[in-house]
Amino acid sequence: MNKLLRLGFLASLLVVAACGTTATLDGDGDGDGGNPNDPDAMVVDLTDTDGDTITDQQENKSFDLDTDDDGTPDYQDLDSDGDCIPDAIEAGDDALTTQPRDTDGDMIPDFMDRDSDNDG
Repeated sequence: MNKLLRLGFLASLLVVAACGTTATLDGDGDGDGGNPNDPDAMVVDLTDTDGDTITDQQENKSFDLDTDDDGTPDYQDLDSDGDCIPDAIEAGDDALTTQPRDTDGDMIPDFMDRDSDNDG
């Protein structure tokens, strides 16, 4: 039964991601399933306008951030930092519920970091 519950939860996240709506996640991992009435619940907006597997929220849509100054805000840009590596690759995975990868650990996600491996 546990596997079925997990599969159902994952399937619901896929539906939410496809619809561009929100999901309620378990904020502290206590297994309560992300009940929206629980004080530790997190409501996450999973809208991904450009389809790069990084949410608009993670791409700072509310600030219209344009990391590479090419005139296209990051939430609409398939290569936000202009390093010729698509954001979908730099994201690290295709799950909208995970944080984008930060290879060099400098607190700047790879999709915004022109030198994501910190090799100069």
